[in-house]
Amino acid sequence: MINRKIAGLSALALSAALAGPALAAGQANEREAAVEVGVLTCDLTAKDNDIIRAKTEYMCTLDAQDDAFDGTYVANITKWGVDLSTTDQEVIKWGVLTTQEKFNPTMMDGEYVGASADVSVKYGAGVRVLVGGESDAISLQPLSVSGKEGYGLAVGLESMELRAVDPS
Repeated sequence: MINRKIAGLSALALSAALAGPALAAGQANEREAAVEVGVLTCDLTAKDNDIIRAKTEYMCTLDAQDDAFDGTYVANITKWGVDLSTTDQEVIKWGVLTTQEKFNPTMMDGEYVGASADVSVKYGAGVRVLVGGESDAISLQPLSVSGKEGYGLAVGLESMELRAVDPS
């Protein structure tokens, strides 16, 4: 019974992860043209996972097109799905887009939701698409797959809390 539930959840999570980019593209077509803000790079600092839930923490830096908007953030991601991974290192790079005419760094703070899929055998890759921030005005799109070292498979739905780190 438990195996059947896990298999059903895995299929649902995989479907969501694969559909995420298509849904994000559809939303982008319906909204105004997105404005490119820059690149958010996140390095794994902590991970606690069991089979159906994983919590990870990342230290992130925003390399904005306008240097005045560069910043440092802490990201806490909770993934619900199947996580059978042991990851030693992980770096995620996202293209940061906004639907607003003008970007303000405070727009980055907030909750994000989306889907992800990762696989690794010593070295691996993953894809995540998340939308959120202030008034859901920020979209984090994978520039490239995330690079990781470890073993495993992880597929699921994610929520992320992103908070600016005070520079003082």
